[in-house]
Amino acid sequence: EVFTVTSDDPDEDNFGRVTYGFAGSQNVFEINADTGVVTLLETLDYESQDSYALTLILRDNSPEVSGNTAEFDITVEVVNEPDNVPVFTADPYESTISPTVDAQEVLLTVTANDADSQDSITYSILTSEVLESGVPVFQIDSQSGNISIANSGTFMPETIFRLVVQALDNSVFNLSATAEVRIEVRPQSLEFTQLAYTVGIPENTSTGSTLTSLPIRNLSVSIDITYSILVTNPRGRNDVFSHQGAGQPEVEIILDVALDREDVNEYTIQVMAMRPADAMTSRPAETGTATLTIQVSDVNDNDPVFTDAEDTEFIINENPTFGEVVGTSNAMDADIGDNARLHFSISETALPFSIDST
Repeated sequence: EVFTVTSDDPDEDNFGRVTYGFAGSQNVFEINADTGVVTLLETLDYESQDSYALTLILRDNSPEVSGNTAEFDITVEVVNEPDNVPVFTADPYESTISPTVDAQEVLLTVTANDADSQDSITYSILTSEVLESGVPVFQIDSQSGNISIANSGTFMPETIFRLVVQALDNSVFNLSATAEVRIEVRPQSLEFTQLAYTVGIPENTSTGSTLTSLPIRNLSVSIDITYSILVTNPRGRNDVFSHQGAGQPEVEIILDVALDREDVNEYTIQVMAMRPADAMTSRPAETGTATLTIQVSDVNDNDPVFTDAEDTEFIINENPTFGEVVGTSNAMDADIGDNARLHFSISETALPFSIDST
């Protein structure tokens, strides 16, 4: 029973007997025509529909063919109950780490969703590897789900850590779900500190200038490391830039050819670091890549150019009206922004003409 409808009809005996019903088709609720008791035909789900609009029809037993009727609108609001278990977005989660990892560095983030929107999620690690000292290797932020190394350390390559994480919905029922996390230690590779870099330079930058430096993460001086660069955008030439930094933990990008923003306003460069295998330490060959975008900004280095014919004639009547437009001169500037803003003037001031400066 959901609720009961009651009514009163002042007519006596059979004329005052009221029957109940709903307007239209109804497949969720039904009402007993005699008692007014409303019951469910199916289970309600707040997440699917949180309210229902019903129209109740009351009809008495008058001798009229259709009887006397009354209609009432009823809104049934469904109360949310914490009946949904949190659901992880993946199971298992997988990630890789290098043999040397800094403490607090976020390795991956686990996320669980709960259809009961008012429930917050708390994350925890149920099972995890521990160090000889008994300290867990990994930790998790209970609110964000970020998993990180608890303490800085060095791990053996090809080691696989397996964790079981839990998401708890903090409802009165403490509904929870678990997921597996697999973290594999991969051999140290060459990694730039960022996957993508962007630098802006003016188009009049002097050749020979160092535009930027791209460092390798966690690398001291290494005499066998080399670098290469490749301009990848279609109009970019590979002789515009060079690099230096062999044997160093960072590569410098050098400008070799004068730039012209009006020709190419942006260059995309693929930067690669390479180190050969080391048989003595069984270290495999390593490579690392990053993308560098060089944006060329405008300098006011272009003269305005009239787009009209070199000698343009304007024909006017011998008695023109004061302020009458005689003709229009057009010009353009290859620069952009304020650098391309033009100002018109007439060099011969004795003439009986003026020109709009803009």
